[in-house]
Amino acid sequence: MTQKPPATIRFLGANRSYSDGAEDEVLAVLESAADRSDGSDELFRHAVDWPTTYHFSPRRSNILRPFEINKHHRVLEIGAGTGAVTRYLGERGADVTALEGESIRARAIAARCSDLANVAVVSGSLEDFHDASGFDLVVIVGVLEYAGPATSDRRHQLDFLRCASDLLRPDGTLVLAIENQIGLKYLLGYSEDHLNQPWVGVEGYPGRPAVCTVPRTALTSLLAEVGLPAQRWYYPYPDYKLPKTILAEQAFNLPASTELVDQLAGRPVQDLANPPTRFCDDRACHRVFLDAGLGIEVANSFLVAAARRDAALDATTDAAAVAWHFSSDRLKRWRRSQTVRRSDGVLRLTAGPIFPDASRAEPAWLGHDPNKDEEFTVGRTLEQEAMESSRNFDLDGLAVVVRRWHALLTERETPPTHGSDADIPFAPRPGRSALPPEYLDASLSNFVDSGDATVFIDREWRLGSQVDATLTRVRTLWYFALDLVVSGAGHPFGPKTAVNDLAIRLAKLAGLDFDQGLIEEFIADEARLQEVVTGKPAQRIDDDLHAVGSISRTKKEATANLPVSQIRRDLVQLDGLLHGMESQAEDSRTYQARLEREITAFGSGMAKLEDEYRRLEHLLKSHEIQNREVTVWARGLEAQIQEVTTWARNLEAQIQEVTTWARNLEAQVLAAQTRERALIDEAAEAERASARIRADRTALELRVVSIAREVEELRTWKQRALRRPLVRFALAFHRFFAHEDADDDEKAPDNR
Repeated sequence: MTQKPPATIRFLGANRSYSDGAEDEVLAVLESAADRSDGSDELFRHAVDWPTTYHFSPRRSNILRPFEINKHHRVLEIGAGTGAVTRYLGERGADVTALEGESIRARAIAARCSDLANVAVVSGSLEDFHDASGFDLVVIVGVLEYAGPATSDRRHQLDFLRCASDLLRPDGTLVLAIENQIGLKYLLGYSEDHLNQPWVGVEGYPGRPAVCTVPRTALTSLLAEVGLPAQRWYYPYPDYKLPKTILAEQAFNLPASTELVDQLAGRPVQDLANPPTRFCDDRACHRVFLDAGLGIEVANSFLVAAARRDAALDATTDAAAVAWHFSSDRLKRWRRSQTVRRSDGVLRLTAGPIFPDASRAEPAWLGHDPNKDEEFTVGRTLEQEAMESSRNFDLDGLAVVVRRWHALLTERETPPTHGSDADIPFAPRPGRSALPPEYLDASLSNFVDSGDATVFIDREWRLGSQVDATLTRVRTLWYFALDLVVSGAGHPFGPKTAVNDLAIRLAKLAGLDFDQGLIEEFIADEARLQEVVTGKPAQRIDDDLHAVGSISRTKKEATANLPVSQIRRDLVQLDGLLHGMESQAEDSRTYQARLEREITAFGSGMAKLEDEYRRLEHLLKSHEIQNREVTVWARGLEAQIQEVTTWARNLEAQIQEVTTWARNLEAQVLAAQTRERALIDEAAEAERASARIRADRTALELRVVSIAREVEELRTWKQRALRRPLVRFALAFHRFFAHEDADDDEKAPDNR
């Protein structure tokens, strides 16, 4: 790639200081690198610790690979860091604006994207950034948690998202990635990524630190509140920083989803920055949450596409996709992407190279076929079955699985072809049988029990014309032993059993005879193979594999705190005795083999005893809890009985009062009825008297009328009589004599 000067940076306001301490080194590497492209092998070689891995790992850009992004999109990336995702967006042809608050990081973006004319770099805060044209896509990866201190109303995150959503065009989409506050990683005691303390987020961020993540329900509400109710959720594993697998939400809702998600996600937790002491099996814990329907709630990270309406999401997301898996920890030409889609109720798997234009030059002895288009084989893998038996300390069940796998390989064994493959890693050694070249990766996870048969899947690699059947088996069992140890899975061989020793014991269960010499042979060949695939020096890989082979499940101080640790220490001591006896004279070999079988049987018995002890201990604790609950319930019931008794007594007194009142009321009712009857009688008598009075009044009125008529007639007669002279004379004469009589009366004495 032709080196060009860094692109111009537009500065807004003051520098927002944030640093992980690697910025100067990262900037120096980017300014001197010849290949700064997405997934650059040159940059990948500089990933030597956690900070440089974060800035240079090719897995960084996987977080956006599920989305359709092209030259027709105008994209804003907020908090672009040193440009790992920015470079991917630019190579997709989009018109990209990278906004970064830390100036030295902005310089790193400019250096990384110096040859991309479609990428503009702005150094400043979101509050100071304005753009009238708006964006089709706003990308926020690992930034929302820095929006402000933790508060109950999450107002700082809300303000940040509102500013970001205001920059979207009407049909634009916001893509956001962030850790889950209650993710499985944090629930199991891993340190919080930003504060380097365990359980601080699960406790609700006491003290209100400046950085905080969010759970799923809170993030759903925040996005809806800023006007982005249309949402599609995805779940990156092990997290959004370096995703290997991304699951769509529908993966958790399919039939047998626990098996499917466990198969696709594998180990659900990884922490390269702060590797913890493991106290439990991360993968087993994940399965418990999946069985409970809580897988999406405890995912370590969220990846959300949000918009104002569903139609906008259809343009950038694949609604049929169930999962994406990326094989990225390889050189560019070997990297592969796999996608599982669901159509008409059937899962289909397609695969292809992530970088189809990368140079395909490769050693003649190493074949690689990344392409695939076939129906997804549904079922449990032999790895899942072996894990289950191991977790249950079931030696017999574990033996059945590894022997079945061993038998499947045996069916394909052939005599070796001599000569041409002698210098090829994993080529058949003299005197050993061979397997077809695609059986190099015959891991337990590549055998699926579909119900009708056990199917060998994913034949991606071919090595020469044949591979050594013994070394292929060593490779599979060694990597399975490594998975058991690093995942913290329980197994019947004791928590202090190292990877190499565990692989040998697994081989014996399968009926194979492995020793440390075979493991050394495997490590030498694996280092040569991985040098070609990853580009790392073979000696460095050899040293790493030797170091890993000596690790065990837990540290001594952690083992002492585990349940029934005394039984496990006894088993470890017995294992030590077994190794000591194996170093004795040849004539004791038969006796030692018999003793080993007895010890294995004893280990199985101890495992069963341990399970029974755990069950009884759990039952005892359950009974104690139930007894406490019953005691509290009884006390509460006694108090309630006292309250009911008092209430009954009060009710009885009230009943007596009501009875007395009822009797008084009854007497009053009887008196009222008597009075009512008397009043009715009086009313009837009054009515009769009234009738008589009305009759008398009528008669009187008739009499009055008659008298009036007589008076009128008298007046008429009087008037007629007065007109006669004789009558007038008589009246005058009467008045005269009446007057004299009156005078005589006044003079007469009173004779009364």
